[in-house]
Amino acid sequence: MKYLVNLNRGKKDIYTSRCIKSILIIIALLFTTLSEFTAAGVSAETNGSMTVTVNYLTEEATITTISGGSTKFYMSTDKMKTWEVVNAIVDISTLLVPKENIIYFKGNKDKNALSVTLPAEDSTFNATYQIVAGNGKIEFPRGIAVEYRKGANGAWKTALDQSGNPLFLASGSTAIFEVKGATLYFRTPATAIKRASKMVTVKISKRPSAPSVKMDGSKLSITGLKAKETLYRVGDSIDWKPFTPTDLKSKSIDLYTLFGSTSDPRVAFSAGFIEFCTLGTDKKLSSAIKVLEVPQQPTVPNTIAVSGSSITITDTDTTRTYEYTKVDKGSALNMSTARWSTVSTKKTLVVPKASVGDTILVRLKSRTDSVSKQLLPASTCYMKIIETIS
Repeated sequence: MKYLVNLNRGKKDIYTSRCIKSILIIIALLFTTLSEFTAAGVSAETNGSMTVTVNYLTEEATITTISGGSTKFYMSTDKMKTWEVVNAIVDISTLLVPKENIIYFKGNKDKNALSVTLPAEDSTFNATYQIVAGNGKIEFPRGIAVEYRKGANGAWKTALDQSGNPLFLASGSTAIFEVKGATLYFRTPATAIKRASKMVTVKISKRPSAPSVKMDGSKLSITGLKAKETLYRVGDSIDWKPFTPTDLKSKSIDLYTLFGSTSDPRVAFSAGFIEFCTLGTDKKLSSAIKVLEVPQQPTVPNTIAVSGSSITITDTDTTRTYEYTKVDKGSALNMSTARWSTVSTKKTLVVPKASVGDTILVRLKSRTDSVSKQLLPASTCYMKIIETIS
Protein backbone atom coordinates (compact mmCIF):
# COMPACT_ATOMS: atom_id res chain seq x y z
CA MET A 1 0.00 0.00 0.00
CA LYS A 2 1.24 3.44 -0.91
CA TYR A 3 0.92 6.38 1.40
CA LEU A 4 0.36 9.83 -0.07
CA VAL A 5 1.92 12.59 1.93
CA ASN A 6 0.83 16.30 1.61
CA LEU A 7 3.98 18.22 2.35
CA ASN A 8 2.17 21.63 2.41
CA ARG A 9 -0.42 20.63 4.98
CA GLY A 10 1.67 21.43 7.98
CA LYS A 11 2.63 24.85 6.59
CA LYS A 12 -1.01 25.78 6.01
CA ASP A 13 -2.00 24.71 9.50
CA ILE A 14 0.80 26.76 10.96
CA TYR A 15 -0.23 29.79 8.88
CA THR A 16 -3.89 29.40 9.87
CA SER A 17 -2.93 29.07 13.52
CA ARG A 18 -0.87 32.24 13.35
CA CYS A 19 -3.74 34.19 11.75
CA ILE A 20 -6.18 33.06 14.41
CA LYS A 21 -3.69 34.01 17.09
CA SER A 22 -3.21 37.49 15.58
CA ILE A 23 -6.95 38.06 15.45
CA LEU A 24 -7.27 37.03 19.07
CA ILE A 25 -4.47 39.46 20.01
CA ILE A 26 -6.23 42.33 18.16
CA ILE A 27 -9.52 41.52 19.90
CA ALA A 28 -7.68 41.40 23.21
CA LEU A 29 -6.08 44.78 22.51
CA LEU A 30 -9.44 46.33 21.65
CA PHE A 31 -10.95 44.89 24.81
CA THR A 32 -7.99 46.13 26.79
CA THR A 33 -8.37 49.62 25.30
CA LEU A 34 -12.06 49.79 26.23
CA SER A 35 -11.22 48.41 29.66
CA GLU A 36 -8.63 51.15 30.07
CA PHE A 37 -11.30 53.79 29.32
CA THR A 38 -13.49 52.29 32.02
CA ALA A 39 -10.61 51.89 34.46
CA ALA A 40 -9.57 55.48 33.86
CA GLY A 41 -13.03 56.56 34.95
CA VAL A 42 -14.44 57.78 31.63
CA SER A 43 -17.48 56.92 29.53
CA ALA A 44 -16.64 55.87 25.95
CA GLU A 45 -18.82 55.24 22.86
CA THR A 46 -17.42 53.92 19.57
CA ASN A 47 -18.62 53.01 16.09
CA GLY A 48 -15.43 51.27 15.08
CA SER A 49 -13.76 54.19 13.32
CA MET A 50 -14.47 56.89 15.90
CA THR A 51 -14.49 56.86 19.71
CA VAL A 52 -16.04 59.62 21.85
CA THR A 53 -14.95 59.72 25.47
CA VAL A 54 -17.02 61.78 27.91
CA ASN A 55 -15.46 63.05 31.13
CA TYR A 56 -18.10 64.52 33.47
CA LEU A 57 -15.49 65.91 35.82
CA THR A 58 -14.00 68.21 33.16
CA GLU A 59 -17.32 68.37 31.24
CA GLU A 60 -15.55 67.54 28.00
CA ALA A 61 -16.04 65.04 25.17
CA THR A 62 -12.85 63.84 23.43
CA ILE A 63 -12.94 62.45 19.87
CA THR A 64 -10.35 59.91 18.72
CA THR A 65 -10.14 58.00 15.43
CA ILE A 66 -8.32 54.99 14.03
CA SER A 67 -5.26 55.50 11.85
CA GLY A 68 -6.23 57.02 8.50
CA GLY A 69 -9.64 58.04 9.82
CA SER A 70 -11.50 61.34 9.73
CA THR A 71 -9.66 64.63 9.94
CA LYS A 72 -12.72 66.80 10.46
CA PHE A 73 -15.46 66.35 13.07
CA TYR A 74 -19.07 67.38 13.40
CA MET A 75 -21.60 67.40 16.24
CA SER A 76 -25.41 67.60 16.17
CA THR A 77 -27.66 68.50 19.10
CA ASP A 78 -30.97 68.45 17.15
CA LYS A 79 -31.26 64.83 16.07
CA MET A 80 -28.90 65.27 13.10
CA LYS A 81 -30.95 68.00 11.44
CA THR A 82 -27.96 70.35 11.51
CA TRP A 83 -24.27 69.87 12.23
CA GLU A 84 -21.60 72.01 13.85
CA VAL A 85 -17.89 71.73 13.11
CA VAL A 86 -16.09 70.91 16.38
CA ASN A 87 -12.55 70.29 17.60
CA ALA A 88 -11.33 66.97 18.89
CA ILE A 89 -12.08 68.18 22.45
CA VAL A 90 -15.61 69.53 22.89
CA ASP A 91 -16.93 71.51 25.89
CA ILE A 92 -20.27 69.87 26.76
CA SER A 93 -21.07 71.90 29.90
CA THR A 94 -24.04 73.63 28.25
CA LEU A 95 -25.35 70.28 27.00
CA LEU A 96 -25.59 68.78 30.49
CA VAL A 97 -29.25 69.68 30.99
CA PRO A 98 -31.44 68.23 33.77
CA LYS A 99 -33.03 65.68 31.44
CA GLU A 100 -31.34 63.01 29.34
CA ASN A 101 -29.77 64.49 26.23
CA ILE A 102 -28.57 62.63 23.12
CA ILE A 103 -25.92 64.21 20.91
CA TYR A 104 -24.37 62.91 17.71
CA PHE A 105 -20.84 62.90 16.30
CA LYS A 106 -19.39 61.99 12.92
CA GLY A 107 -16.23 62.53 10.94
CA ASN A 108 -15.73 63.56 7.33
CA LYS A 109 -14.87 59.94 6.47
CA ASP A 110 -17.69 58.33 8.48
CA LYS A 111 -20.85 56.99 6.89
CA ASN A 112 -22.69 56.47 10.18
CA ALA A 113 -23.03 58.95 13.02
CA LEU A 114 -22.17 57.99 16.58
CA SER A 115 -24.81 58.77 19.24
CA VAL A 116 -23.72 59.68 22.76
CA THR A 117 -26.26 59.79 25.59
CA LEU A 118 -25.71 62.33 28.35
CA PRO A 119 -27.75 60.99 31.29
CA ALA A 120 -30.25 63.00 33.30
CA GLU A 121 -28.92 64.49 36.52
CA ASP A 122 -29.75 62.78 39.80
CA SER A 123 -32.77 64.61 41.21
CA THR A 124 -33.06 62.54 44.40
CA PHE A 125 -30.36 64.44 46.31
CA ASN A 126 -31.69 67.00 48.79
CA ALA A 127 -30.39 69.35 51.49
CA THR A 128 -32.44 71.40 53.96
CA TYR A 129 -31.73 74.19 56.44
CA GLN A 130 -33.18 73.67 59.90
CA ILE A 131 -33.34 75.71 63.11
CA VAL A 132 -33.31 73.74 66.34
CA ALA A 133 -33.47 75.59 69.67
CA GLY A 134 -32.25 78.78 68.01
CA ASN A 135 -29.28 77.17 66.23
CA GLY A 136 -29.05 76.47 62.51
CA LYS A 137 -27.80 73.34 60.75
CA ILE A 138 -28.06 71.75 57.31
CA GLU A 139 -29.34 68.24 56.82
CA PHE A 140 -28.31 66.09 53.83
CA PRO A 141 -27.76 62.35 53.26
CA ARG A 142 -24.81 60.74 55.02
CA GLY A 143 -22.37 58.27 53.55
CA ILE A 144 -22.00 60.03 50.20
CA ALA A 145 -19.69 62.72 48.86
CA VAL A 146 -21.30 66.18 48.98
CA GLU A 147 -19.94 69.59 48.04
CA TYR A 148 -21.20 73.16 48.49
CA ARG A 149 -20.49 76.68 47.39
CA LYS A 150 -21.53 80.14 48.57
CA GLY A 151 -23.43 82.14 45.98
CA ALA A 152 -23.87 81.37 42.30
CA ASN A 153 -20.20 81.94 41.45
CA GLY A 154 -18.44 80.54 44.50
CA ALA A 155 -15.86 77.76 44.37
CA TRP A 156 -17.08 74.27 45.18
CA LYS A 157 -15.79 72.87 48.48
CA THR A 158 -16.30 69.54 50.18
CA ALA A 159 -19.14 69.48 52.71
CA LEU A 160 -17.47 66.69 54.67
CA ASP A 161 -14.73 66.86 57.26
CA GLN A 162 -11.56 64.71 57.26
CA SER A 163 -13.49 61.88 58.91
CA GLY A 164 -16.20 61.99 56.28
CA ASN A 165 -18.81 63.52 58.57
CA PRO A 166 -21.10 66.34 57.36
CA LEU A 167 -19.72 69.80 58.19
CA PHE A 168 -23.11 71.44 58.76
CA LEU A 169 -24.93 68.71 60.65
CA ALA A 170 -24.01 69.93 64.14
CA SER A 171 -26.25 72.48 65.79
CA GLY A 172 -24.79 75.96 65.30
CA SER A 173 -22.50 74.88 62.44
CA THR A 174 -24.03 77.49 60.11
CA ALA A 175 -23.35 80.39 62.49
CA ILE A 176 -20.76 82.11 60.28
CA PHE A 177 -23.27 82.27 57.40
CA GLU A 178 -26.01 83.66 59.66
CA VAL A 179 -24.10 86.87 60.40
CA LYS A 180 -25.36 88.39 57.15
CA GLY A 181 -27.49 85.56 55.80
CA ALA A 182 -26.38 83.59 52.76
CA THR A 183 -27.42 81.35 49.90
CA LEU A 184 -25.56 78.04 49.69
CA TYR A 185 -25.70 75.48 46.90
CA PHE A 186 -25.26 71.74 47.49
CA ARG A 187 -24.83 68.75 45.18
CA THR A 188 -23.08 65.43 44.90
CA PRO A 189 -19.83 66.09 42.99
CA ALA A 190 -19.13 64.88 39.47
CA THR A 191 -16.62 62.14 38.71
CA ALA A 192 -15.18 61.24 35.33
CA ILE A 193 -17.96 58.67 34.71
CA LYS A 194 -20.80 60.25 36.67
CA ARG A 195 -22.24 63.73 36.37
CA ALA A 196 -22.99 65.93 39.37
CA SER A 197 -26.44 65.71 40.91
CA LYS A 198 -29.14 68.34 40.81
CA MET A 199 -27.97 71.49 42.58
CA VAL A 200 -30.03 72.27 45.68
CA THR A 201 -30.38 75.87 46.90
CA VAL A 202 -30.33 76.41 50.67
CA LYS A 203 -31.11 79.86 52.08
CA ILE A 204 -29.48 80.64 55.42
CA SER A 205 -31.42 83.07 57.61
CA LYS A 206 -29.85 86.27 58.87
CA ARG A 207 -29.43 86.30 62.62
CA PRO A 208 -31.66 88.75 64.53
CA SER A 209 -30.01 91.87 65.93
CA ALA A 210 -28.37 91.73 69.35
CA PRO A 211 -30.44 92.91 72.32
CA SER A 212 -30.24 96.65 73.09
CA VAL A 213 -28.59 96.39 76.47
CA LYS A 214 -26.37 99.03 78.03
CA MET A 215 -24.70 99.95 81.29
CA ASP A 216 -26.34 102.41 83.65
CA GLY A 217 -23.33 104.00 85.35
CA SER A 218 -25.39 105.59 88.11
CA LYS A 219 -27.55 102.64 89.07
CA LEU A 220 -24.59 100.28 88.53
CA SER A 221 -26.63 97.90 86.44
CA ILE A 222 -27.19 96.60 82.93
CA THR A 223 -30.54 97.61 81.49
CA GLY A 224 -32.59 96.50 78.49
CA LEU A 225 -32.96 92.83 79.45
CA LYS A 226 -36.14 90.80 78.98
CA ALA A 227 -37.21 88.12 81.44
CA LYS A 228 -36.94 84.56 80.09
CA GLU A 229 -35.77 85.90 76.71
CA THR A 230 -32.34 87.42 77.37
CA LEU A 231 -29.37 85.14 77.97
CA TYR A 232 -26.06 86.30 79.42
CA ARG A 233 -22.65 84.96 80.37
CA VAL A 234 -19.73 86.61 82.13
CA GLY A 235 -16.03 86.49 81.31
CA ASP A 236 -14.70 83.15 80.09
CA SER A 237 -17.88 81.24 80.82
CA ILE A 238 -19.23 79.18 77.90
CA ASP A 239 -22.59 78.51 79.51
CA TRP A 240 -25.48 80.91 78.97
CA LYS A 241 -27.73 81.87 81.88
CA PRO A 242 -31.34 82.98 81.39
CA PHE A 243 -32.35 86.34 82.86
CA THR A 244 -34.99 85.27 85.38
CA PRO A 245 -35.64 88.10 87.87
CA THR A 246 -38.05 87.68 90.77
CA ASP A 247 -40.13 90.49 89.29
CA LEU A 248 -40.76 89.52 85.66
CA LYS A 249 -41.28 93.21 84.84
CA SER A 250 -37.69 94.00 85.79
CA LYS A 251 -35.38 94.85 82.89
CA SER A 252 -32.04 95.21 84.68
CA ILE A 253 -29.40 93.22 86.53
CA ASP A 254 -26.92 94.87 88.89
CA LEU A 255 -23.17 94.79 88.36
CA TYR A 256 -22.57 93.47 91.87
CA THR A 257 -24.48 90.32 90.92
CA LEU A 258 -22.37 89.95 87.79
CA PHE A 259 -18.89 90.88 89.06
CA GLY A 260 -18.93 91.35 92.82
CA SER A 261 -18.87 88.87 95.65
CA THR A 262 -20.60 91.39 97.88
CA SER A 263 -23.15 94.16 97.52
CA ASP A 264 -21.27 96.42 99.97
CA PRO A 265 -21.13 99.82 98.18
CA ARG A 266 -17.73 100.47 99.79
CA VAL A 267 -16.18 97.52 97.92
CA ALA A 268 -15.38 97.86 94.21
CA PHE A 269 -16.48 95.25 91.70
CA SER A 270 -13.98 94.02 89.12
CA ALA A 271 -13.78 94.85 85.44
CA GLY A 272 -15.02 92.30 82.94
CA PHE A 273 -16.89 91.39 79.80
CA ILE A 274 -20.52 90.37 79.59
CA GLU A 275 -22.19 88.79 76.57
CA PHE A 276 -25.90 89.06 75.88
CA CYS A 277 -28.17 87.46 73.30
CA THR A 278 -31.85 86.76 72.77
CA LEU A 279 -32.98 83.17 73.14
CA GLY A 280 -33.99 81.45 69.90
CA THR A 281 -36.71 78.90 69.18
CA ASP A 282 -37.25 76.07 66.69
CA LYS A 283 -38.46 78.69 64.24
CA LYS A 284 -36.20 81.64 65.02
CA LEU A 285 -32.44 81.90 65.40
CA SER A 286 -30.84 83.12 68.58
CA SER A 287 -29.79 86.73 68.13
CA ALA A 288 -26.38 88.17 67.49
CA ILE A 289 -24.27 88.65 70.61
CA LYS A 290 -23.82 92.01 72.31
CA VAL A 291 -20.56 92.30 74.22
CA LEU A 292 -20.30 94.91 76.96
CA GLU A 293 -16.99 95.83 78.52
CA VAL A 294 -17.44 97.01 82.07
CA PRO A 295 -14.39 98.89 83.42
CA GLN A 296 -13.04 98.52 86.94
CA GLN A 297 -15.19 100.47 89.39
CA PRO A 298 -13.28 103.55 90.61
CA THR A 299 -12.48 103.90 94.30
CA VAL A 300 -13.83 106.98 96.02
CA PRO A 301 -11.00 109.47 96.86
CA ASN A 302 -10.03 110.24 100.44
CA THR A 303 -11.33 113.80 100.13
CA ILE A 304 -14.65 113.51 101.94
CA ALA A 305 -15.59 114.46 105.50
CA VAL A 306 -19.08 114.06 107.03
CA SER A 307 -19.83 115.75 110.35
CA GLY A 308 -23.35 115.33 111.60
CA SER A 309 -25.42 116.07 108.49
CA SER A 310 -22.75 118.24 106.84
CA ILE A 311 -20.63 117.12 103.87
CA THR A 312 -17.31 118.77 103.07
CA ILE A 313 -15.18 117.84 100.07
CA THR A 314 -11.62 119.01 99.55
CA ASP A 315 -10.67 118.13 95.99
CA THR A 316 -8.89 120.38 93.49
CA ASP A 317 -9.42 118.02 90.53
CA THR A 318 -12.08 119.85 88.53
CA THR A 319 -12.74 116.84 86.26
CA ARG A 320 -14.36 114.93 89.12
CA THR A 321 -17.93 115.42 90.26
CA TYR A 322 -19.30 114.16 93.58
CA GLU A 323 -22.82 113.17 94.52
CA TYR A 324 -24.58 111.95 97.67
CA THR A 325 -27.71 110.15 98.80
CA LYS A 326 -29.36 109.63 102.17
CA VAL A 327 -30.78 106.32 103.43
CA ASP A 328 -33.30 106.53 106.22
CA LYS A 329 -32.65 104.75 109.49
CA GLY A 330 -33.68 101.09 109.33
CA SER A 331 -33.62 101.02 105.51
CA ALA A 332 -31.10 99.56 103.08
CA LEU A 333 -29.50 101.18 100.06
CA ASN A 334 -31.27 100.30 96.80
CA MET A 335 -29.13 101.32 93.84
CA SER A 336 -32.02 101.07 91.39
CA THR A 337 -34.22 103.54 93.30
CA ALA A 338 -31.70 105.73 95.14
CA ARG A 339 -31.70 109.41 94.20
CA TRP A 340 -28.34 111.13 94.07
CA SER A 341 -27.67 114.85 94.33
CA THR A 342 -24.54 116.74 93.32
CA VAL A 343 -22.15 117.94 96.04
CA SER A 344 -20.08 121.07 95.47
CA THR A 345 -16.39 120.95 96.26
CA LYS A 346 -16.36 124.66 97.02
CA LYS A 347 -18.58 124.77 100.06
CA THR A 348 -20.00 122.56 102.79
CA LEU A 349 -23.40 121.00 102.12
CA VAL A 350 -25.97 120.40 104.84
CA VAL A 351 -28.15 117.40 104.01
CA PRO A 352 -31.82 118.43 104.38
CA LYS A 353 -34.31 116.45 106.46
CA ALA A 354 -31.56 114.32 107.97
CA SER A 355 -32.03 112.52 111.27
CA VAL A 356 -29.84 110.66 113.71
CA GLY A 357 -29.42 107.07 112.50
CA ASP A 358 -29.71 107.98 108.82
CA THR A 359 -26.83 106.97 106.56
CA ILE A 360 -25.09 109.38 104.17
CA LEU A 361 -23.25 107.99 101.17
CA VAL A 362 -20.93 110.05 98.95
CA ARG A 363 -19.27 108.92 95.68
CA LEU A 364 -17.81 110.06 92.37
CA LYS A 365 -20.46 110.50 89.73
CA SER A 366 -20.48 108.25 86.66
CA ARG A 367 -18.84 109.90 83.67
CA THR A 368 -17.51 109.28 80.16
CA ASP A 369 -13.74 109.09 79.88
CA SER A 370 -12.48 111.93 77.69
CA VAL A 371 -9.81 109.76 76.01
CA SER A 372 -11.35 106.29 75.62
CA LYS A 373 -14.93 107.61 75.36
CA GLN A 374 -15.87 104.73 77.61
CA LEU A 375 -18.61 105.12 80.21
CA LEU A 376 -17.14 104.79 83.70
CA PRO A 377 -19.42 103.63 86.50
CA ALA A 378 -19.89 105.64 89.68
CA SER A 379 -17.22 104.98 92.29
CA THR A 380 -17.42 103.09 95.55
CA CYS A 381 -19.08 105.01 98.38
CA TYR A 382 -17.85 106.86 101.42
CA MET A 383 -20.44 105.90 104.03
CA LYS A 384 -21.22 107.53 107.40
CA ILE A 385 -24.11 107.06 109.87
CA ILE A 386 -25.34 110.31 111.43
CA GLU A 387 -24.71 110.15 115.16
CA THR A 388 -25.50 113.73 116.17
CA ILE A 389 -27.03 116.77 114.54
CA SER A 390 -26.13 120.24 115.83
